[in-house]
Amino acid sequence: MDEVYVEKTVSGHRGALLENGRVEEWFLEEENTLQKGTILRGKIKKLLPSLDAAFVDIGEGKEGYLAKKEHPRYQQWKLNQEGKEPSVTALLQQGETVIVQVKREAASNKGPQLTMILSIPGERLVLEPFSDYAAVSKKLSDPERDRLRQEAELWRRSPEGIIVRTAADGISAEDFRKEADRLRRKWADIKAAEGRVLYREGGVLPRLERDILLQGKKQIKTNDAALASVWKDQFPDCDVEWSRERALFYSSGLQKELHQSTEPFVWLKRGGSIMVEETETMTVIDVNSSKQIRGSGSLQATALKVNKEAAEEAARQLRLRDIGGMIIVDFIRMKATADREELLRVFKKALSRDRTHTYVTGYSGLGFVELTRKQSRKPLREQLTVPCPVCSGAGRVRKPSETALEIASFLPSVEAGAALVETSPETAAVCRTLSHPGGAEVYFRETERMEGFRLLRMGPEAVSDGQKPWKSD
Repeated sequence: MDEVYVEKTVSGHRGALLENGRVEEWFLEEENTLQKGTILRGKIKKLLPSLDAAFVDIGEGKEGYLAKKEHPRYQQWKLNQEGKEPSVTALLQQGETVIVQVKREAASNKGPQLTMILSIPGERLVLEPFSDYAAVSKKLSDPERDRLRQEAELWRRSPEGIIVRTAADGISAEDFRKEADRLRRKWADIKAAEGRVLYREGGVLPRLERDILLQGKKQIKTNDAALASVWKDQFPDCDVEWSRERALFYSSGLQKELHQSTEPFVWLKRGGSIMVEETETMTVIDVNSSKQIRGSGSLQATALKVNKEAAEEAARQLRLRDIGGMIIVDFIRMKATADREELLRVFKKALSRDRTHTYVTGYSGLGFVELTRKQSRKPLREQLTVPCPVCSGAGRVRKPSETALEIASFLPSVEAGAALVETSPETAAVCRTLSHPGGAEVYFRETERMEGFRLLRMGPEAVSDGQKPWKSD
């Protein structure tokens, strides 16, 4: 049975999905306030006819990018093909106020990608107020898809669109109607909302509920007693366990795995390895035989064995690190066409377990495997690290906010009244803005350009005269 760990922290929640005892996906609270799914009111800042797009002032950070194809009227023209194709200047006016949704979060030096084709997700349905069509998940059986498509057309009110999720399998007509009505009321509230941000899709918990817990039986472990009580009633098929461990990620070894998920080097079980290099343009994964020995088989048989294991791990790492965009995998070269085709089948099967859409184009002329993976959220590396200030961005170091969260998670396990912690001034400053989690009061020794933290002393000798400690109120 798949396992889900959810830790309550001083700044929210974070979660991990384990399949067959291995972490496959992280769920973290993001610092970026404009997360995927956020609906907000913006103003057209500049039209770009040559790009069929516009820049939208969304009130914070970089301006959002709105492509012409993300306008409902353009999609209607594309569907009907009536009249001349509308230009971006015919669809939008400079200075016009528009309601947009974040389709892809801001990353690196790029602003968020926006859409006017709004999407409001529910547990089993998704309402798109301007799409004017009905669609059903392809993962359902053909008879069930036909039934649910009829239900969607019955309850859909033009010009809205309804998408039926996989979790709707077996839903009754009455429950279908109730959820559609709930989503319509939510859309009415969004339209009536004031201010810039009209709707936020939610953080870790709604994503876990919608994307993981509704998809089947899971074994859940959390240190949030209130959440455990709610989920026991909400998901009766799941085995929900409340843990007294205040530092759940530490005690279960997940904190160490989380940090390793941003490291480029990954060992394979049988001695091979892969190197994951993320760049601005693309991600490159290099496969090496490393300590793998040939044994009694041929060199080509060994290469196939290493490559198949690397294909499984590469697919896992893409999901674990939430890597998107263009990806190139440099497998160990194999001459036999049958071996190359078998490797591609193994790789595609491993990628099929990922909820995020991935498209494998196949082997390039130089023998690399090329693929693309849809990117909608920040990669894990950007969530947990920042460019290194010493080498001017050639490397990356852990974010002060991530280290502060790690210190806060660690403190309840310190069996002393006080602790002296060495860390960077930036991390110490972030800690002082957080609610103390309980346990030892903390005195800081601030060291410039330090990554992470070290526990130097505990007990009375940790007290630093003249310094105000970080402690519980």
